[in-house]
Amino acid sequence: MISKLLGESYPKTSCECSECSSETPLWPAINTPKTSTNNLGLSACKQLNQISTCDNSSLIGMTKEPNLWTEQPYEVLNSNFGLTKADGFFHTTDNCTVTAVDPRLVNPIYGASPLQLNRAPYTGDVRLNEIYTEKLDNYGQNYTNYKDINAGQIVYYVDNDISDTLSLPNFTIRSDVKNTMFKTPMGGLWPTFETTPFTKNNTYVSPQQFTRDTVFQREDIMSRQMAKMNRQSFPVGI
Repeated sequence: MISKLLGESYPKTSCECSECSSETPLWPAINTPKTSTNNLGLSACKQLNQISTCDNSSLIGMTKEPNLWTEQPYEVLNSNFGLTKADGFFHTTDNCTVTAVDPRLVNPIYGASPLQLNRAPYTGDVRLNEIYTEKLDNYGQNYTNYKDINAGQIVYYVDNDISDTLSLPNFTIRSDVKNTMFKTPMGGLWPTFETTPFTKNNTYVSPQQFTRDTVFQREDIMSRQMAKMNRQSFPVGI
C-alpha cells in the first residue's frame, strides 16, 4: 500500500550508499597530469571531496610489473641544482673520457700528459656578469617540489629501474598490478597494490611447476611484507 502511494523510486533508506553502483569507483585524480606534486596525485585539495563514499576502495589503474632494466634509468629532477660543468674540458680521442690543459691534472709519475676523467667536474663559481641576472632570483626560496630546488648543490633524481612497486631483481614473475586507494575507517588513505601473476608463458621462471609455485609464494610474502613501505614510498596517479 505504501509503495503505491510513494512510488517505486522512493528511497527505502537515507543512506547515500543506496544509490551506489556495483562497479568499483575511480580515484578522482586518475586523469591528473604528471605535474602533480603530492603523493596522492591530486592537483587540488578540493579533489578530496570527490572521493567516492560508496566503496572503501577506488581504482587508480593497472600496470604490468616488473619491467626490464633500461640503459639510462636515471632521471634528474632538478637540473639547475646550483652547479655547472667547469670550462676548458674536452673529449679525448676515444671520446669516453675528458681532460683539460690544467697543471692540476698533471701526474708526475706518468709524465707530462694530463689525467683523463670520466666527466668534467662541477663547479659552484658564479661569474661576475651573472650576479644580477634573473638566474639567481629567489635563490634557495619558494620551493614547490624537488624540481625547484636550486640551492645546496644536491641532485635529486629518480631511478626508473626501481620506480615500480615490483622491480627487479627482487621480483621476477611478470604480474598484473591493480593499484587502488583504500580509505580506512579513520579517514586515512592507503595506496594498495594487488598482484596477479601471469599464468601463460611463465616457464622462463622455471620449467618445473613446483619451482614456479615456490617462487610465487616467496614473492607474494615479500609484497605483503612491503605493503606498509609501499604506502609511504610510492605515489599514485603517475
